[in-house]
Amino acid sequence: MNLTAELILYIIDNFLNEKDKHTFATSNKKLWVIAILPRAKPFTLMRKINSLEIHRLTHLILRNTFYEPELIRHVLTYAVNLQVITFEERGKFSLKFIQMFMTIEKKCKFLVPLKAYDAFMLVVEDSENKCITINLNLPSSLKEMKTPEEVERKVQFFKSIEKAKYVADIKNTIIMKNQLSHLVPCHVNRLFNTKEYVVYDNSHVKVKVTSEQQAESIVSFCSKFMEAVVILENYWFFLTSFSVFVHDKNVDDCADNSLVGHQQEAVSFIRKKTRAGCDYFELTTRFNNVELLTTSGFFGNIDSNTVLAFVGSSIQNLPSSLAQRYDTVSSKYVFVPRTSVPLTKVERLLNQYIKQHAANKWMLISKKYEEKGFVPNHPLSFMTKTNAQKAASLLLKVFVKKTLYQNEIKEVMSNLQKIPDKSSTASEKLIKRYIMDLSSMDEFLDRTYNLTEVKRDMLFVYEHTLAGALKRNNIAVAKRAENEYKPVTINLFNEDT
Repeated sequence: MNLTAELILYIIDNFLNEKDKHTFATSNKKLWVIAILPRAKPFTLMRKINSLEIHRLTHLILRNTFYEPELIRHVLTYAVNLQVITFEERGKFSLKFIQMFMTIEKKCKFLVPLKAYDAFMLVVEDSENKCITINLNLPSSLKEMKTPEEVERKVQFFKSIEKAKYVADIKNTIIMKNQLSHLVPCHVNRLFNTKEYVVYDNSHVKVKVTSEQQAESIVSFCSKFMEAVVILENYWFFLTSFSVFVHDKNVDDCADNSLVGHQQEAVSFIRKKTRAGCDYFELTTRFNNVELLTTSGFFGNIDSNTVLAFVGSSIQNLPSSLAQRYDTVSSKYVFVPRTSVPLTKVERLLNQYIKQHAANKWMLISKKYEEKGFVPNHPLSFMTKTNAQKAASLLLKVFVKKTLYQNEIKEVMSNLQKIPDKSSTASEKLIKRYIMDLSSMDEFLDRTYNLTEVKRDMLFVYEHTLAGALKRNNIAVAKRAENEYKPVTINLFNEDT
């Protein structure tokens, strides 16, 4: 058969049904090589797709219909030539639907309807998938339409406003360069001396951290951010502890899955996360592929004398003006102390501790505020009178540090036996089983455990026994810290208030 490639493709596209296409294409190797050549013509996905179409696919169209997640995953995995995905109008673009497409690992352009543009941008930004670009799927009539004069005037008006803001920002930086005292209320001097701060000069090495040696070095370098002050819009944030994460799986498997672009300059921003269906907000600072996740501190409005505290990475009572615009608010105004601050290094606050790098002491805590007790309660050293919580904390510590603490195990084992099996929760039964197992060992051998099973069990123990108690205790610590540093009103005239 000496048919040209063009003729073979024409036959496949115009004269054969789906079954015959596959039979014809797989009849010999030469035909298969030609048959899977990329096709320029868009392909509308229905309820299934064969291997031939997947190989040829360059432009995928998704209709206003339900697609099985497994089908989407299959297409995104095996469509090696995929370049464009067009999303047709649908009643609602849920975040769950959009998130299915964040697994794509090849450069791809998404053409989305106008009403879904913000949702797609939000999910792509949150996933930090650098492979995806978002464009509007506009009707051809709109593309050919001449821009009305009224719209032109509005565009020019908004340009003028943005230019004015930019000029104002440049002028403000003259003040902000090294004068933190001009930006925050004087009562914060009870927390930190505003005159002893300078803007961070981005003195970090502009190289991606890819080795354990580099990682240990960068963690030491991060000590200069201890008791740093971040200015975000009209609010100041004072950092009293933070965890360092390196976004490279070979160096730090505890970092989340977000693809962090190489940050030349340090930038701080609010990040929204969701756990168990509840949203919460964190303050993070990034440079290179390094992240500093704030785990305790204070904050307030620059025009107010109110001081609020947060303990744990979730910032309670974050002002709505920041929470509602979290995806657009960021700042490079990070002020650091002129001299180093005494600190302590401990293991990081994690949900999942069965990780290779969970034992790294990459959480930095200000000694000053540690001594006052204004630090997060730690899952590996949770001081509690509740037997199950105490045992859960010990259990995680054993698996992280790979050490048997025989006396502690003996004590919690004795206390757990006092809890009747009938009244024990599923988590308490799991804890008791592991503690009994550990009590029979002479030395800790993690290779005797199934890694997948242990990961599942320890996460279950954390979420059902420790998480709630840690959160409650952290909120109590934050309230105590707020009372400690509440601005004092001085009555100069001895008048009744």
